[in-house]
Amino acid sequence: MGRKRVERLMAAHGWQGAFLRRGWRGGSTKQDPRHTPAPDLVNRQFTADGPNRLWVADATRIPCGEGVFWLAAVRDVFSRRIVGWKTSDRCDTDLILAALEYGIWSRDVRDGQLIHHSDRGSNYTSFRFSERLQDNGILPSVGSVGDSYDNALMENFWSTLKIELVYRTSWRTRDEAENAIFAYIDGWYNTRRIQRELDYLSPNEYETAWHSRHTEPAKPPIATPAPAGSRQPPLQQSGGSSYCRSQVAEFGVLPGEPRLCSMEGLAWLLLCPCAFLVLLFFAATVILWFHTKPGSR
Repeated sequence: MGRKRVERLMAAHGWQGAFLRRGWRGGSTKQDPRHTPAPDLVNRQFTADGPNRLWVADATRIPCGEGVFWLAAVRDVFSRRIVGWKTSDRCDTDLILAALEYGIWSRDVRDGQLIHHSDRGSNYTSFRFSERLQDNGILPSVGSVGDSYDNALMENFWSTLKIELVYRTSWRTRDEAENAIFAYIDGWYNTRRIQRELDYLSPNEYETAWHSRHTEPAKPPIATPAPAGSRQPPLQQSGGSSYCRSQVAEFGVLPGEPRLCSMEGLAWLLLCPCAFLVLLFFAATVILWFHTKPGSR
């Protein structure tokens, strides 16, 4: 199918292609020269063997009718899920701290197992942010200045968000924009948007599948059969179940065992014929007495 035919069919249905527009002039990353940044622990290897092992974070501008505001987000590398995000009219430390707190509150963060990777912006290298990472046992990692490849996975989300939502929508107020971003991230991207890198599953579905594979069901106890000819231990020692105890109480044997005659059963077998003979003798005596009684004829 040719390009002009596709263009004609899209125009007939009122469709418009989504594309990434030219970005803002000049970068938004401003490094603090007085601060010594953390090392780059990622080295552009955006892979993880499980959830909450590696997070990437960044902030971007979102335009609306009231002006431009900022969106900060944190993304889990394993499932590509947005674990925390926050909007503000200023890109300051409070903004990125709020996005981080959102992720810590919603996820199972364990001491010393998580790496937080970002650019060398002054907010991400600030004392308050570094102290919060340390309080939660999160290892800091930063890339170089002005190199989007060092934080490529987060830049990938920004391009997806802007192609699918921002560039196709105009908002009059900031509240409208925030509601749309909330519906996109929590109502669409994390829950339903499939990705090729996730075996065509959504981030939530991918994490659910991973947890189901790594959660082993409880194994039932394995019963070891007793050797042939061995004596069955008492029920109190063998730990028999209530069903077995009921079988013993009712029948004197365990389920599946041959029912042997007990002393009580043997006594009943001997007493029943004797009782029958006694009754038979008593009846014969009564009949004979009636026949030999005077005047009975």
